[in-house]
Amino acid sequence: MKKIIILTGVIIFSIAFAINCVSAQEPPAYVEVFEEYAVDIVVSDDDSAHIKIDAVIRNNIDKPIVPGYVVFTFYRVEQSKILGISNPFSDKKTMPLDIQNVKAYTNNEEVSSSSEKLSERTIIRVDVWEPLPPKEKKRISLEYDVENISEGMLFKEIEMPIGYSELMPIEVQKVKITLPQKITYAYGAKVSGRTAEWEARNIPPKKAILYLLEYSKIPMPLLSFRSYWLFWGIIIIILLILLFVFIRKKRAKK
Repeated sequence: MKKIIILTGVIIFSIAFAINCVSAQEPPAYVEVFEEYAVDIVVSDDDSAHIKIDAVIRNNIDKPIVPGYVVFTFYRVEQSKILGISNPFSDKKTMPLDIQNVKAYTNNEEVSSSSEKLSERTIIRVDVWEPLPPKEKKRISLEYDVENISEGMLFKEIEMPIGYSELMPIEVQKVKITLPQKITYAYGAKVSGRTAEWEARNIPPKKAILYLLEYSKIPMPLLSFRSYWLFWGIIIIILLILLFVFIRKKRAKK
């Protein structure tokens, strides 16, 4: 009898432990989610850009909600440079975007919005005060202009995290960047002409996907690494060869 009681206790404990493990592996439930998050960036020759965001938020619970302020967060990554060339050994820092001319829409109707530039990022708040029924969706569109989106001289670089949200995960994120010059490097992108496109899924809150781009007027091919490394490597080799020839000629005259 005692063995049966012990065996029963072990079985109950094992079942409870298994249920607890399964529960711990379940993803957290979010009240709201970005079902879609599409970003279209068009960069100009003066390093400014016009950006459009087309997002769909979904009420993920069985009760009506009022979204209130839907917050979009933007920033870029900057690295110190040596003679206009990024120093790969230096620390990266996040910088706010210089955002202007903000317009926001919900279901194609313009709504109030406000922007605020903080020390490391810029935020835009969009007013969405209409109740959202259970499992229903609302489309939010946002457009604005940005100054100094890229940096560099012979080779321009864009290094920008996209999709950061404090509270809402993103189920599908699509990013399209169109550039004024030839793309020489685009990490993980599908490149067609001067346009690079990416798609990411299931981005949790407080995370962002980092998008890396390089473009240039110099006719370099599209490579799997940054072209300025190859360009300056070739320049250094040519200079070393010229120096070697010069030294040999100088010694030959003696």
